Amino acid sequence: MYPTSNDYKIAVTKNARAHKLTGTVNGHSFDGGDVIKNTFVVKNQFCPATAIQLGGVYVGELDLTFTKAFAESLNIRGSWKGKTITASIGVELAGGAFEYIPMGVYTIADANWVDAGLQIVAYDVMGELDKALTFDTTTGTIGDFLALIAQECDVVFDMTAEDIAALVNSDQVLSIYPGSPMETFRDLLSQLCIVCASYATATRDGKLVIRPLPDTSTSVRTIPATLRYSTSFRDYTSFYTQLNVTNMEDNTVSAYVNDNPNGLIMDIGGNPFLQYGIDSVVAARRQAIIDAIEPFEATPFSVTILPDPSLDLGDVIEFTGGIGQGAIGCIMSVTYKVDSTVIEGYGENPAAAGVSSLTDKAIAAASGQNKANELTYYTYVNAEEKTIDTTETSLYSINFSASQRTTVEWWHELKLLVDLDGGASQALTLAYYLDGELQDYDPVDTFTADGYYTRNFEGWFKDVTPSVPHTFEVKAVVSGGTATIGIEDLHVMLKGQAMNASDTFDDTITLTDDITPYLLGRLIASLTESTFTLDLHRPLPVTVNDTIYTYTLGRLIAPLTEGTVSLRLAFKPFAIVSDDGLYAIVDDSGMFTLINSDGG
Repeated sequence: MYPTSNDYKIAVTKNARAHKLTGTVNGHSFDGGDVIKNTFVVKNQFCPATAIQLGGVYVGELDLTFTKAFAESLNIRGSWKGKTITASIGVELAGGAFEYIPMGVYTIADANWVDAGLQIVAYDVMGELDKALTFDTTTGTIGDFLALIAQECDVVFDMTAEDIAALVNSDQVLSIYPGSPMETFRDLLSQLCIVCASYATATRDGKLVIRPLPDTSTSVRTIPATLRYSTSFRDYTSFYTQLNVTNMEDNTVSAYVNDNPNGLIMDIGGNPFLQYGIDSVVAARRQAIIDAIEPFEATPFSVTILPDPSLDLGDVIEFTGGIGQGAIGCIMSVTYKVDSTVIEGYGENPAAAGVSSLTDKAIAAASGQNKANELTYYTYVNAEEKTIDTTETSLYSINFSASQRTTVEWWHELKLLVDLDGGASQALTLAYYLDGELQDYDPVDTFTADGYYTRNFEGWFKDVTPSVPHTFEVKAVVSGGTATIGIEDLHVMLKGQAMNASDTFDDTITLTDDITPYLLGRLIASLTESTFTLDLHRPLPVTVNDTIYTYTLGRLIAPLTEGTVSLRLAFKPFAIVSDDGLYAIVDDSGMFTLINSDGG
């Protein structure tokens, strides 16, 4: 819900009040008198009007018809397309003042002259995402991908680091592999939203935001029957028990369940971010989605109320009185007019759980087709900034495989911001690894001044072994200072026949353990708490030095004087042998006997 004053909250509980329309177009102000009556409409949604879906990235739309006199007064005939238009709806408060709620920022897509005036169709910032993806391989967290989308599409996400961290799976490193069904940045954002059990929408000031499917146990507004008209409510509540995910390699479907019994099935098809990697990690990502939507339970509804422009997509509404008594609904579609607001929530009956999407199945089946005879190009663009210093840094790592023996060509371009850190020059050295083996090719470039440089490198691998996973990794190091590669400033392409993405794990496993300090004798220093590296070692002899104090072993044996004796551990139980061989103390039927070296 858009934040409002307490006076506004009181005003919208009244069933009689006035409303006004104001706005700007191309910097010029207009009001309700400049718009033909009943033509102003703003509408938006985050899922289709059939069933609840994750990953909605719907474009918000504004429609209105300016009067002929107003449109002609602006004298911009023939150039309306691309102009910015904003609008606000004012609600009358007690005392006669109006509080105006912004309805968003839109770009005019179509302007049509009619006898009555000028018909305008405008879309919000979501339309900026309809740009073709320029790569098919990259990795990053959800935050990295949002930064990449923002930069590539020239949009702004109105989200803090804390907002992003609160999303499901936000800490996961996600990867795009060749063969995914995504074609545009809107497709990319949609699939990301599915991973974090969310949808995307535009804010009132023209920015983008990702919002999770809400917990419906807490409502933001109560709407009584006296403020509703033209209402309908389903006689069931929609909630979800199971998540179905299509495995794109073999077109099979895997199911994941939460603790809700007898609920609906959420079918998300073949999400490319939920396919490759360690089985347990992929399964945990999928399970996190169905667990996240467990608190969602809502009644499908359609209600028309007196204007309340503060209501937002995702708001949870409690209905009281009338036929909707006790119903809890989530706003999934909203239509704002000057004299009314229409809100709707969708859902299916759990008694007739959903069926897998035919479109998703078709996409998954197509992605699994044999491409053995095709010449395939794989591209990669970095979604996070890379800083190269005097320690070898990994620039990127790409997994691939081939169904037949082939030659794989590679090419990459680096745009570097060089900082010599006061030095006279800087040498950049690249190292190329195939399956962890350093290749005999290590180009060196030298820079003599701070600033930006662009460098291209290319090469190939001959006779790549088929039917096994391969990893191509490039590392870099500089002799001094730093060299920074910004987001989208690293471009990579692999080319070859019969190539396909590999689902091998491509990350670092770090194992640590803590050892509780303990003593080996009173005079030996304790081991300090430390971190150990997992490795293989041969068993080695163990020597222990300790101090032996005066002991008397029987009446006829002189006491050993206090001193330090070096002891060797023997494999015979309860045996201690002195280094000089003079004495051996062994266990004999539970008693200690002193024996000299010749057995006497």
